[in-house]
Amino acid sequence: MPAQLVQAGAVTLADWLASNEELFPYEGRLPQGYLRTSASRVGRAGAVMGVQALWAPEQDSARMGAHALYRSRFGIGEPRAVQESVYGLACSVGGPGLMVIEAPMGEGKTEAALAAAEVLAARLGANGVFFGLPTQATANQIFGRVLKWLKRQGADTTVALAHGKAARQEDYRALLNSTVGVDECAAGTVASKWIQGRYRSLLAPVVVATVDQLLLAGLASRYVSVRMLGLAGKVVVLDEVHAYDAYMSGLLQGVLAWLGACGVPVVLLSATLPAQQRAQLVHAYGGRQAELEESAAYPRMTWVHAPDAEGEVAESEIVSAQAARGLSVNVQMLPEPDDTTVVNRARALLAEGGCLLVIRNTVARAQELAGQLRKALGEDSVTLMHARFTVADRRHLETSLVNQFGPDGTRPAPHVVVATQVAEQSLDVSFDALITDLCPIDLLFQRIGRMHRHPAGDRPQLLNLPHVVVTGYQPAPDAPPQTPRGSCTVYGDHLLWRTAAVLLDRTVLELPHSIPALVNRVYSTERLGPDSWQEHLAIAAQEDQAKREWMKAQAHQVALTNPHEVASLAELHKDAPLSGEDDENTPQVQALVRLGKPSLEVILLRAGTSESIAMPVSQGADASVPLDRLPDAQGIETVLDQAIRLPSWSDKLTAAAREAAFTPEPWKKSSWLNSAQVLLLPADGQPLRLGGLNLTYCPTEGLTVA
Repeated sequence: MPAQLVQAGAVTLADWLASNEELFPYEGRLPQGYLRTSASRVGRAGAVMGVQALWAPEQDSARMGAHALYRSRFGIGEPRAVQESVYGLACSVGGPGLMVIEAPMGEGKTEAALAAAEVLAARLGANGVFFGLPTQATANQIFGRVLKWLKRQGADTTVALAHGKAARQEDYRALLNSTVGVDECAAGTVASKWIQGRYRSLLAPVVVATVDQLLLAGLASRYVSVRMLGLAGKVVVLDEVHAYDAYMSGLLQGVLAWLGACGVPVVLLSATLPAQQRAQLVHAYGGRQAELEESAAYPRMTWVHAPDAEGEVAESEIVSAQAARGLSVNVQMLPEPDDTTVVNRARALLAEGGCLLVIRNTVARAQELAGQLRKALGEDSVTLMHARFTVADRRHLETSLVNQFGPDGTRPAPHVVVATQVAEQSLDVSFDALITDLCPIDLLFQRIGRMHRHPAGDRPQLLNLPHVVVTGYQPAPDAPPQTPRGSCTVYGDHLLWRTAAVLLDRTVLELPHSIPALVNRVYSTERLGPDSWQEHLAIAAQEDQAKREWMKAQAHQVALTNPHEVASLAELHKDAPLSGEDDENTPQVQALVRLGKPSLEVILLRAGTSESIAMPVSQGADASVPLDRLPDAQGIETVLDQAIRLPSWSDKLTAAAREAAFTPEPWKKSSWLNSAQVLLLPADGQPLRLGGLNLTYCPTEGLTVA
């Protein structure tokens, strides 16, 4: 059945190509003349697709040794123990399987995963790589690192960045704009505009994408066979696999079952993976319950072979390694009774200078705190980062963060970055101290991973040891702490309270030892916290379990039938939730991948001096945008850069925004702008009133909804 699904994808692709008039124009006498000219054009199919060559890993990569490979691919002179262990494991396996890499933040898991992908591909005959990340921001950052990895190999292949705003990423846009004609042969990495089309992104040999693109291959949709064709023959790498809720985890387990059945090697990365979740992922891929060795080893690599012809799975193998460094983190639980608490703590931490990261659980809390800190520390000493910026401003902020706080950053000090969860994962940035809202323990460790990640010669004496301050709660008499409504909405009481319980009496976290120990305690059924909390914790646990079961059931309704249970391809599409016309980047489809209300994306502009023009709202974009005619090429770029998603928590706001937004008539002639929904803010800077809420925008604050 897996082979049939992949072959169905190949037949569909062949049909698309045969229908391409650029490849097979209607010329010559029918049928003989047409067939002769068609036969001569078959060799151009790859060029029309924009696929100049498949990725071909060096066959010597499995024999050159860990030191030589990491030096040549990443410029790492001395690989860490984790990286060496991953390379050794990849060199030792006899067939495709699932590798789970668990190691602390900052241990070089990305480089280890790319090395494993190269070795596994060379040994098993794979000719492509899929690298999935949790967010667009992390995918954008990893895309640049993957390009450097390919360049160091001297690879001549086609790459794709796959998410809703991929064409706005600078490296990818440059590749798309420099793509040569279909009859020419380009050296090095190229991009394909044809592969950018719907359902096609996974067909590129090397794909960096949000995890949504992988999860779409697990939905019962019309073109799922094309997506599975794109994954067959690749090595699949997924980062931050702990970060998915029960719904997304259910979809992921379904995809892993098909990848295992197709013999696709998979590499999963996490610093904070609960043991139960690891077992579920291994079970899904292997096709049956695997006997996982109970081990306190950390870092650790788990390997499970793909099912063989009889559906059996080899015994799992666990390889342990030493972390490159140990780190003692001072931890302080700080109740937040008023608005001055965090501001005062931030000023104390930065008394001698330094760089501080503050993570809030909601955009509104981040915006409010950033304003307070600017008053206390100065406008230029605070940067705000969250998901509610336009594409242009978000891109500028991401680049600025890496340039200032990345491995070679300029480190302006004293400085505070106030962010939401967008700074939590995969961003290679480093700060001296952290203040964070209370969050689940695994995500707390992810946030801690943004501290002391890189050496800093100018670090103040006060912050020589990393400090984390956990706030965003208030104590309650004889009950677990009270948290803001937004925190509870995002994470639920159950994990927040159990995390608070394991942190109550701690002043130091010893990394990496504390990571698996505390993560497994919080996610277990062990009794935690004072006696006075137990009744509340029990109710929260029941509510959490009921919610997880409901989310799993929802995932089951839209997922492909398990490959070990399906009898024919026809059964895959029974009650399919997606039709053939659904676009994977539409809110409706995204809501099927990430359970929740569909959000509305708009082009946010400010009204101009007349009804025929508008002004962009992003930083540095001063040129007016015409509404009475189609913008030129540069104008289209400017318009697309003003895209922003409105918050989905208010049905009234969404409904009012849909009614107020419009597509200028001349824009409907453009393939780029024909579905753009323009939302105009008042010219005088006053709020736009929608659904009983006030909307304002500025490049430093983002979209404010009050």
